[in-house]
Parts: sequence; C-alpha cells; structure tokens
Amino acid sequence: MPSIASMTINDGKATPVAHIFTAKSAQASNQPALWKNDAASIQSGKESLTILVKEGKGAASSHVWEALLKMPVVATVNTVDTVIRTSQILIRSNFAPTSTLAERKDARTLAINLLSNANALDSHDNISPMY
Repeated sequence: MPSIASMTINDGKATPVAHIFTAKSAQASNQPALWKNDAASIQSGKESLTILVKEGKGAASSHVWEALLKMPVVATVNTVDTVIRTSQILIRSNFAPTSTLAERKDARTLAINLLSNANALDSHDNISPMY
C-alpha cells in the first residue's frame, strides 16, 4: 500500500508547468485521499486531486480505483479573485476481484495510450464526437 505523499504533475502547456499537489488527508473508509495545489490566490481556486480505492468483496463486486482532478479557473471580477469555472477529469477503473496484476497493468497502459491517440485527443480537446 503506497503512503500518501506530495505529487508533482506537469500540465500540457508549451513549456510545461509543474503542479505540486500537497497531501492533505489519507483515504478513510469511503472518503478518498485528498491532495491540493496550494498555488491559487483563493481557497476555492485550489486545484484538487482525490483518489479512492475500493476492494471488491465477492464474485459479484469489483475492485474500483477512481481519481478525480478538479481544475478551477480564477479570474478577477470587479477587483475580486473569483472562480469562474471548474474543469474536471474523472478516471475510473473497475476490475473483477479475480483479475491479475498483469491484467490491471495492461488495462492501465491501454488507457494511457488511448489518451495519446490522435483521434482520441482530437475528440477530447475539441469536444468532437467520432463520425
């Protein structure tokens, strides 16, 4: 089991910027582990990352791994820093309790490679359905 620690994740800008997510709380039952990027000028403008892991119990259940990244956009409105919108990325994996480590690693790699595929990137970035 990995211990909770700060994470540095680069963004996709032409010159990547490192976003430092500081560990705030470990997972407690169904409450996900929480990280915050403390770089924002206001509390509500801080980027957040949560990761929740649920272990499947029995044949009809599944192991779940879920990460939620929230990226608020802060702008000055009438001289006050304000969150004007928030983008979210949700990544969720479901596996049978009988799945193997190799199967889970292969599925993760396929998902990472999907996000590098030109068609998938075009569809995602331009909010464009496949035709």
